[in-house]
Amino acid sequence: MIEGVKDLYGIFDIGVGEDNLRDEPSPWSVEGPGPGEWIDVGPNAVMLESAGVPYVRYELWDGEPPDDGSGERAWTGEVYLSTGRISAMSMVPGFTHHNAVFDLGRRATTWRLRVRWKFLDNDREPLFPRYIYEVDLFTFQFWLPPF
Repeated sequence: MIEGVKDLYGIFDIGVGEDNLRDEPSPWSVEGPGPGEWIDVGPNAVMLESAGVPYVRYELWDGEPPDDGSGERAWTGEVYLSTGRISAMSMVPGFTHHNAVFDLGRRATTWRLRVRWKFLDNDREPLFPRYIYEVDLFTFQFWLPPF
């Protein structure tokens, strides 16, 4: 799934507010990136800094994907997601908007996650639409940790 997102704030597990999940960790407990940082990860949220027009790509893998080194920055670690239904959230003062939902297919799961951020200043990136130019490309790769 590829999605252009205006005013990207982060990726959130959107089911946490449901009545039967009130005891799950709030995505709002993740404070966001500190000075000089671009990512902050916590239960049910991945907060990002974006300098340009962001595009988001989600990938679900059966095992750890190869690390081809693409992207200007990368982060790999774990994230707990209560419902596994994630959405890029746009936020401007007084307004939030969830974009298209990506369902990872598992509830109450700690996922391995690699986030890549690449600033694209041309139209030759094969995994994103050719019409985009001067944008931030975020790729989120999810897979289950080994047992």
